[in-house]
Amino acid sequence: MTDVVVVGSVNYDLGLRVQRLPWAGETVLSSSLTRRSGGKGANQAVAVREAGASCAMVGVVGADGAALVGQLEEAGVDVTRIRSDPGATTGTAVIMIDDDGQNSIIVSSGANDALTAAEVRAAIAGTRGARVVLTQGESPVAAIAAAAEAAEAASLRFVLNLAPAIDVPRHVVAVADPLVVNELEAEETALALGVGTDDLSGPDLAEALAEVARSVVITLGAGGAVWAARGEGGRAHAQRVEVIDTTGAGDAFVGAMVARLTRGGDLAAAVDSGVSAGTRAVQYAGARAAEAR
Repeated sequence: MTDVVVVGSVNYDLGLRVQRLPWAGETVLSSSLTRRSGGKGANQAVAVREAGASCAMVGVVGADGAALVGQLEEAGVDVTRIRSDPGATTGTAVIMIDDDGQNSIIVSSGANDALTAAEVRAAIAGTRGARVVLTQGESPVAAIAAAAEAAEAASLRFVLNLAPAIDVPRHVVAVADPLVVNELEAEETALALGVGTDDLSGPDLAEALAEVARSVVITLGAGGAVWAARGEGGRAHAQRVEVIDTTGAGDAFVGAMVARLTRGGDLAAAVDSGVSAGTRAVQYAGARAAEAR
């Protein structure tokens, strides 16, 4: 029995500590280099487990990805639906983190691009007891669409984290419950959907996006998060803490939020759980809490 099926990316994260993020065309020196496990899908799967829900991961790694799969298994994630493609290289993210804990990220998808719609449908259809299907923008569009369609067919809740904010069909966004985006992703998604963004931000933008999606959550970093659904809305405020690294904070948010939803919590309660988890996440280095302990 599995509470959440995560369809998503499995990556290696290369972290570079810099005094400040470079301008275009500028070279800066890094004070350290780290190599950790990552990928939004994998990070969120671990976050779901850490928040107390059971989880199965659907994804693809390359010939060099066995260690990442092993780490997910050690975290309690069901990895039987992760395929190894011997002809591909595992996805890699290069992350620059400045002295304020802010980051810039470039992702090479690698084996993640090999995830097919057919295997996504088969994985979701073959999972017993699931309540939620969760996916992110680091997966191929066809796989994301298949996840949405399979979730609808099985009467499961579909959560779409459009990070990054790639173009997906409108009918996919329409079944998202919720659509989860940060402020920049919200603006990009609204533009792609033809939702007016002039002078819209925060709660107003969430309400505008909720005209397309079933519900919407916009994360605001230190400002917490806002949500909108079916004419209702609200805000969760974040506690002020010392920021070490914002990498993975959004994944911690999403994983905790989804875990709360599987326990029957409403969206307001789930967003509160997400904000608490995201706040904890920025207080350690790296995308996963377990690796910082």
